[in-house]
Amino acid sequence: MILHYLKVAWRNLLKYKTHHLISVCCLTIGIVCYSLTDYFLEKTVYYRSMPDAERRVILRLSSMEQAYGGRLTLEDIHRLEEALPAGLTDLSVESYTLSTEVCVIDDEQREWPFIVRYRAVNPYSFHYTGRRLLYGDRLPENPDEVVLSRKFVQKIFGKENPVGAIVHPVTQNLFRDSGIRQFKVVNVVESGWDEQEIDCFFSYRAASDYSFEVGGLLAEGVTTASLNKSLQELPLVHKDGTWRASAMGMMQMYDNMQMRMARLLFRVLASLILISALINFLKFVFQMFYNRQREVALRKCMGSDTKGLLVLLFAEVFWMLSAAMFLSLALTEVVVNVALQYIPREEMPEVSLAAVYGTQVRNYLLLLAVCLPVTCFPVWRLRHTGISQQVAGYHGRHVFRSVMMWLQLSIAVFFVGGVVCIQITLHRTLDRYRPLSSEEEGQVIVFQPRSAYVWQHIDPILNEFMALSGITGRISTVQAPQRLHILTLQIGKQERRVVYTNGDAGYFDFLHIPMQGEKPEANAGDVVYVSERLDRTLNRDSVCHSIVLEGKPYRIAGVYEALYGESKDTSRMVGSVFFPSREYRYLYFRVAAGQDAREVMGRMEEIYRKYIPATLPLEMRLLTDNKQTLDGSVAVIRVVLAALAFISVLLVVLSIYSAISLDTAGRQKEVAIRKINGATPKVIACLFGRSYLVIFILSFLTGFPLAYLLVNTLKEAGAPLVPAWQWGALLFVFMLAIIFLTVVYKIVQVMRMNPAEVIKRE
Repeated sequence: MILHYLKVAWRNLLKYKTHHLISVCCLTIGIVCYSLTDYFLEKTVYYRSMPDAERRVILRLSSMEQAYGGRLTLEDIHRLEEALPAGLTDLSVESYTLSTEVCVIDDEQREWPFIVRYRAVNPYSFHYTGRRLLYGDRLPENPDEVVLSRKFVQKIFGKENPVGAIVHPVTQNLFRDSGIRQFKVVNVVESGWDEQEIDCFFSYRAASDYSFEVGGLLAEGVTTASLNKSLQELPLVHKDGTWRASAMGMMQMYDNMQMRMARLLFRVLASLILISALINFLKFVFQMFYNRQREVALRKCMGSDTKGLLVLLFAEVFWMLSAAMFLSLALTEVVVNVALQYIPREEMPEVSLAAVYGTQVRNYLLLLAVCLPVTCFPVWRLRHTGISQQVAGYHGRHVFRSVMMWLQLSIAVFFVGGVVCIQITLHRTLDRYRPLSSEEEGQVIVFQPRSAYVWQHIDPILNEFMALSGITGRISTVQAPQRLHILTLQIGKQERRVVYTNGDAGYFDFLHIPMQGEKPEANAGDVVYVSERLDRTLNRDSVCHSIVLEGKPYRIAGVYEALYGESKDTSRMVGSVFFPSREYRYLYFRVAAGQDAREVMGRMEEIYRKYIPATLPLEMRLLTDNKQTLDGSVAVIRVVLAALAFISVLLVVLSIYSAISLDTAGRQKEVAIRKINGATPKVIACLFGRSYLVIFILSFLTGFPLAYLLVNTLKEAGAPLVPAWQWGALLFVFMLAIIFLTVVYKIVQVMRMNPAEVIKRE
């Protein structure tokens, strides 16, 4: 019998397959948005899964004037270890996550250079964070010992035991005060509860100039207040005075009311599209169910009970949600892969697709559980439906439908208004000066020699690069492309902010930036070049030929139009400054016109790999390739926001179109009689359009204030925005035009019908 109802539900869905296909796509996007948000929010509360979560505390420095002012130093930790405060079982010590370059030497004395992420920790931190040891209980006891992560070990040793291998820092910036030049591997660990991808765990005793996060477990029966009393009796002497350690519960720090409200807000925002899509689908299904009252009445006459009607309606919901669920699995993989390509890896948390899929299945089952009692409502309303009522032409009011349309429209107004505001803000903030055409930018290759191992071979690598037939020019800069740093400019007693970059003498010619003044010379000392906007500001303030930057005077040797990638937004910066320099971290190579830049990049990679092993990455891309950059991340965010706003509007259009279509189809006889009695087109238009106008006005009064709160938040952050009244008026006209066109299309159709034909059919 269930298969019969599934077949009937499938046939009913195929009658309006275009509408249902769009609804499935919108449901899919809603499920993906909510599931990804749910997954990442759950990762932020990893501490809940820790044993004894209520007993975990974090220690911070505090004084009489400032509470929880910072992390503890190595001297503070030694003092706490010497006199462990009563109430703490032990101390967990961990530094910030940092990056460095190391060379791993295996048993066969082969060297494997890597750029790794590391922390300086104490032995107890492995137990405290739930990192499981794989080779016994051996922990780093001496400053020259290290523990590696399982994922990092697999890259070098596979499944072999790496204990005894040597980790040699390539640069001298790792624990430079300790004098240690090699570390012995003593164990391997799995990831802990925080699931952070750390490659190496060094001993905290080697990190004398680091600051640490210190945690611990309260002893049984000890409270945070009693522990703080013990800590107040233990002074910690620093250069700027005497401080004391203060404890705060981990749950209190990370799971307070503000954090809970923030997580709830993110869940609500992520679920708006899902809610709107679900409302649109359920409303359409229910309306179709009401319009099939004749079929329902006949089924009841044939012996169908309430349970059968409920299964029939729920079968349609099941088909739709199941289709959306399977599509969401495919879309999730696409979204995650795109995010990995465009978001910098150091800013992208580790994502487990299996865990995300598990979250989606859980949300799918939750949606089914929610829809089951909801589908009982229309069945309950039609429990007394009979043939006599259908002959009498009984119709109820659409209160539920109107409320759902109001909610959908409110979501659409909020989404469209907020997205338009954010898009304008991002456009103004990221509208940059680009003197090169898109074709010229596509012929520029950017190379970043990050590794110290690369710097050791940089001269022969660059010589072979420049010897390639396709390379016609080269410049270098210290700052990354389109990522300019900020300096403080002093004009009289005022301080202004400017952006700057350091580059070689050919910077302006290479990037086709107009410049007047002396020709740049590398390492000219106290010479700088300023942008035209900054030059105008200096002239207005009667400052000529010299400026003071960060307290140091410089002579102005020339004026250029703007730096490459400089923002055109004038609200926060007064201009830019260029420092000639031979130092560099980025190299730009121009490829001759007519040659394939990607083919040249392939030849450059072959040269690079002659000197550099595959364990070190090649940081090379086209200037137009914004993957793994801030611009790329922002571009993805803009596309996602625009897509969500479009889907929200599309759902509203579908909802209103289906509602007005069913209204006009169900009230054709009424319209025919009104036309016979002399009703004008204006009367008929008001008959159908008045309710939708009222719903829109109520929705705008609900959604616009929420969007306005978002605008004020951005304005407080210093973002450039359009005036609120202009933005609100444009939003009102835009949404009203969409609803007007949707409603008018069906009203015009019903106006043109022949009353005689309608009466004849009836």
